[in-house]
Amino acid sequence: MNTARIVVLTIAIGAGSIAAYLASGSDKGPTAEPVAQMPTVDVLVAKSDIGLGQSLKPDDLQWQIWPASAANNSFIRRGERPDATTQVAGSIARAPFIAGEPIRDQKLVRADGSG
Repeated sequence: MNTARIVVLTIAIGAGSIAAYLASGSDKGPTAEPVAQMPTVDVLVAKSDIGLGQSLKPDDLQWQIWPASAANNSFIRRGERPDATTQVAGSIARAPFIAGEPIRDQKLVRADGSG
């Protein structure tokens, strides 16, 4: 091999090594910042669609975690009424509920004759 080829090959290997070193040092990865935890509450919601006039069963309801700031005071909360699924069972829907919608006493009629 002649000398010029050896010099060019050495320079190319050196440049490649420097490029690989610089590229590996710049990949520190994304830094994850801690996410602030929001206070939450458990809210009673419709598990599936509930039609107008439908009698509610415990299977139609479930507890769902909501941000405390987004939970309206009219929503049924587990902290205030832990046995609400059995209390609400047997009530009749005064207005339809869609799946995931919070259950509110204002949209229910008690089947025991009090509504």
